[in-house]
Amino acid sequence: MKLYYILFVTISVLLVSCSDNEEPKKEIKQEQSAKIEIKKDSVSFNIDFYPEKSIIVDSNLVLLGKDETGNYRMFAVNIKSGKANDEFLKTFYDREIAKLTVKNDTVIGFFESERTWGYWNNKWNKYQLTNDWVFNGKYGVLNYLLEDNTYIVYSLDYGEFGGEVYFYNKKTDRLYGMKLYGPVLCVKDKDGYIVNGSLPHNTGFVEILKIKKPETLIEIPDSFNIIKYSELKSSFVFIEKQENEFLPDSLEEKIRNPQKFDVNAYQMSKQIIKNKLRVETILDTTDMLCYATIPVKGKYLHIFQKRKKVNAGIVEGAGMNVIDSLYDESLFSYDFSSRLYKNVYLISFSYWQQKIRKEKMICLVWRDEKLTRYNFN
Repeated sequence: MKLYYILFVTISVLLVSCSDNEEPKKEIKQEQSAKIEIKKDSVSFNIDFYPEKSIIVDSNLVLLGKDETGNYRMFAVNIKSGKANDEFLKTFYDREIAKLTVKNDTVIGFFESERTWGYWNNKWNKYQLTNDWVFNGKYGVLNYLLEDNTYIVYSLDYGEFGGEVYFYNKKTDRLYGMKLYGPVLCVKDKDGYIVNGSLPHNTGFVEILKIKKPETLIEIPDSFNIIKYSELKSSFVFIEKQENEFLPDSLEEKIRNPQKFDVNAYQMSKQIIKNKLRVETILDTTDMLCYATIPVKGKYLHIFQKRKKVNAGIVEGAGMNVIDSLYDESLFSYDFSSRLYKNVYLISFSYWQQKIRKEKMICLVWRDEKLTRYNFN
């Protein structure tokens, strides 16, 4: 672990020092001729509880949280009309719900008083949830990213100390994975999975990958399979050992020995490993954070923050072309979530406001090429 930490710090210092000496990067540039036009809107609501979770249910943006007495509360906004939808809550919130999540495009909830799970299909139905520990917050470093008919995609995120993304095949009972800093979201596309690693360390690190066939990643032994055994075990050392076998000894020495560390060798080794694993790099850069990757018109629209400005952009070549400047402010929060719900994309940021002692949430909803910002105070 000490060697790994030294390596990471060395990389960070070198990348920062290189960025100070290089000519201005062409990484971010304004592209007025882009074909995607973004319509924008903003709506604000005052709520009397602390929102902890947001989710899309039947064209409604639903917030779940607690009031000052510790009771669970809920608020819903119809994303078509932009108005509060109390009528929907009469059916959806007919009992105390403590947790909400999405499993394979199905909304599931945990009923506090009954201590049972249910799934939503115009009404609540009984549901026997397996692996419910995945959703109960037992492990703070575990992120449940996506589930479809074949894979459960999850990650372990240890911040600047490392991270991994995993694909568990429910049909073959096999687990595949690879190293990735800050794995925060996964989007299923028509020909694969888009995984976003966004690390809020120094000025930010972003690595966006396309994985067409998860079975080409490193196969992880059963002993590390958290889905099967409900025990948190990082396979970082195992994965690293497997990846090292892809590298020639001369290159490995340049990235493992802090005294001989070479940034170019490090980047070359990353590319060799990704080639072996058949992983495509969409973007690998520093000095930004990426909050969303949205498939739009055969392209990937990225909502990203560079310093104190939030933009929308498309990767072209090795850099990001800005197609719209969204907000002249930082939206960063360590407590944020990002998820695609069929044709609706939801990004949520939760904050703690010390002055007024109240939780605040900002939600960005992408629908029909329109980005609506919902402010909840």
